[in-house]
Amino acid sequence: ALLEAPMPNLPPLAEARAAPPSPAPAADHASQSLAQTLQRRLERVWQVLEMPVMHKLDMVIKYTSRDMSPLLEAALEAWEDAAASVLAHRAALAALEARQSASEATAADVDAAFEEIQRTTMFVIRADGRLRSEFGDVLTFQGEAFAEKHVSAE
Repeated sequence: ALLEAPMPNLPPLAEARAAPPSPAPAADHASQSLAQTLQRRLERVWQVLEMPVMHKLDMVIKYTSRDMSPLLEAALEAWEDAAASVLAHRAALAALEARQSASEATAADVDAAFEEIQRTTMFVIRADGRLRSEFGDVLTFQGEAFAEKHVSAE
């Protein structure tokens, strides 16, 4: 049942994924717009995941290689989904902490927070699995494998 629940909407990443507002008439301008859009999306993922410079460089080198460049857009979409799952998971943890420290919190409130953590944990695991299986990437947060450090520790 947890896997069937929809992923919460996280506008900042979804907005970054949107195409440029107006297509350019010239091919050079259009490819520049696409490149800028991809760059903005990539930078947003890096920001959300607090990715260290060396990890960013590794990603750029990987996805600008001849073999991997055709996969850039699909990989970026997977990374955006992964970043959204990390944001949702971190928000669920913060909500649990807030409920536990609130004097008027009920057992039902805390149970609901735990259920949300379980649900977002499944999204993180699924996103990490997709990155690993489809692209050979590992979901990281602050430079460390997210699933191993943050999900298994809970």
